[in-house]
Amino acid sequence: MKPFLNRIAARSRDFIASDDAALSIEAAIMLPLLCAMYVSGYQFFDGYRREAQIYKANYAVADLVTRQTKSDTITPVDLEGLQRVFETLTSSEDQSYMRFTEVRRNDDGIEVIWSYASDGQPGMTTARAQGFLNQIPTLSHNERVVLVESYTYDAPFFSVGLDDRIIDVMIPISPRYHGCIPFTADPDPNAQPIGCQEKGPDPDSA
Repeated sequence: MKPFLNRIAARSRDFIASDDAALSIEAAIMLPLLCAMYVSGYQFFDGYRREAQIYKANYAVADLVTRQTKSDTITPVDLEGLQRVFETLTSSEDQSYMRFTEVRRNDDGIEVIWSYASDGQPGMTTARAQGFLNQIPTLSHNERVVLVESYTYDAPFFSVGLDDRIIDVMIPISPRYHGCIPFTADPDPNAQPIGCQEKGPDPDSA
């Protein structure tokens, strides 16, 4: 047994000390490892890039929504168009939907004034809005804020241990020119919009 171990030790020392090599063997070992590292790194960094792209697009759409004035009533057609703008910016056609909600602080917490979701998805309710309080900034009494949400399906190009996911982003943003955003889902051009005509003092008059 001992001579056998001595031969193994001697062969190991010879192997370590040897500087002979075959490029083809080294390439066969290292090339797959390098390729795997490159693909994994690309996929992980692309995931972060994708999230940053969606956040920026959501901010852009939110900024457009809050530039509405009292005389410019916003409609579902407008919001569906903004959702298509979001899809163009993020290259996510038929893989995302958005929800737009105006909320107001009242004595009982947060109240939903109006809400609309694209692609036939359900709008926000007052009860559901209570679960987003940690994402809504502290508001004064009767102060309003618009919540712009996006939900985007994302699937990795390569299988590197990352699962398919829904990237959900919520941007709370205050109306720019007035304290409210008028909205109507009624196709009648003479329909009374909701939002600025709700009961309670208008933040603009405070």
